[in-house]
Amino acid sequence: GGTCHNKVYDDTRLVSSKYITAFSDFRMDNEVDLKTSECPNHPSAKQYVDYLRRYAQRFDLERRMQFGSTVVHIWDAPKSADEDKDEACTECDTGGYMVRYRDQDDQIIAKHYDVIAVCSGLHNTPYIPAEFCSSSSLVTKFKGQIIHSCEYKDPTIFTDKRVLILGSGETALDIAYRAIRNPHSQSVALNVRRGFLSIPHNLAEDRPLDVFITNLFEHAYEHPWVHALRLRWVLSTVFIRAFLLLTGSSVGFNQWACHTTPIRRGYHIINKSHAAMSHLNVVVKSRSLWGRLWMWIYGESNLRP
Repeated sequence: GGTCHNKVYDDTRLVSSKYITAFSDFRMDNEVDLKTSECPNHPSAKQYVDYLRRYAQRFDLERRMQFGSTVVHIWDAPKSADEDKDEACTECDTGGYMVRYRDQDDQIIAKHYDVIAVCSGLHNTPYIPAEFCSSSSLVTKFKGQIIHSCEYKDPTIFTDKRVLILGSGETALDIAYRAIRNPHSQSVALNVRRGFLSIPHNLAEDRPLDVFITNLFEHAYEHPWVHALRLRWVLSTVFIRAFLLLTGSSVGFNQWACHTTPIRRGYHIINKSHAAMSHLNVVVKSRSLWGRLWMWIYGESNLRP
């Protein structure tokens, strides 16, 4: 929940639905916001953080949490009571781990635990390529502003700017769409290295996609034979190819630009933030009668390519 509290931007919403995001013993419906009768299919970041708080309160987890502490060292505890122990390991019996940490009062404390889970998160530290470090020649010559997505908060920074988004993750597409929606941005472009597979987070207005793809071949447990044959990816690839019948494109949902080669699920980034795709498609769609037909079918007008 830390990322959803500290590193969110305007109107951030989960791309995974409430049905697969919630814990099985405490569903999100009627639990996220007391002022609403039902949680939306894709909760906002604030609603998700509120849900986590409610979960902690419901199961009395807060009294077991230690905030404002820094882990200094973790090591194996003695495997038997007869072995030499650290003097702080008075609670050890047979194995486990010792954790030494600094608390809010700057006191060093050591405790014994049976299990350690390291949950620092995938996106705890922003990755910035060497070419974009402050000391690189590229940055010193560039007269504009360079920011990492974790620094983005609202679209006003795009006013009177020509915007280039680097990357093909969901945050990149989210920010691209917000830059497009700023009527005062001069232009918006997306630059990707290898492309991505665009799929919708909803099949219909009230039908989240992930409740359909969580099936025999795609779920928490995967039989070794299913994994070896990559059946979950084969099934998903067929599903993506079927978008030809819905959007005129078989390389992703309403995706005419930034596609990958070959189109195979499981080998490329899946992106469920697709609001910007209609704008990214304009240049490609407008080149052919087939593309212009689908623009007419979907009523795609007044777009900003």
